[in-house]
Amino acid sequence: MGYTVQVRDFFNIVSFFGETDGAEIFECMDVLHGNSRFDDIRGEIWDFSKVVDLDLSIEQCRRIAALANAAAKTNSRIKSAVIASDDNVGVMANLYEAEMMSSLWETKVFSNIDEALDWLS
Repeated sequence: MGYTVQVRDFFNIVSFFGETDGAEIFECMDVLHGNSRFDDIRGEIWDFSKVVDLDLSIEQCRRIAALANAAAKTNSRIKSAVIASDDNVGVMANLYEAEMMSSLWETKVFSNIDEALDWLS
C-alpha cells in the first residue's frame, strides 16, 4: 500500500503502487482537495499503473466520483486523468469516468502517463 503526490505548477500527479484500497484513495482525496492550493490546480493525474491489487467496490468507486463532483463545485476548472493499465483497475476507472460524465470536470482514462500529460497540456 502506498502513494506519492507530485505537485507541479498547476496540476498534481498521484501515483499509487502495490496493494491499494478505497480507504487509501479517500485519504488521498481528502489531502488534495482540502489543500489550500486546490483552487489553483487545473489538472490531476491519478496513476494506478503500478497497482498490483485494487480492493475497491463499485459503491466505493461511485462515492469517489460523488466526492470529486462535490470538489468540482469549489474548483470547476480541473481536468482529471486516470491511468489504468490492468483489467481490474480499468473496469473501475471506466466506471469512475462514466460517473463523472455530468461533472464540471473533464475526466478521461488513459493507459499511460505520457498520454495523460499530453491531454493536460
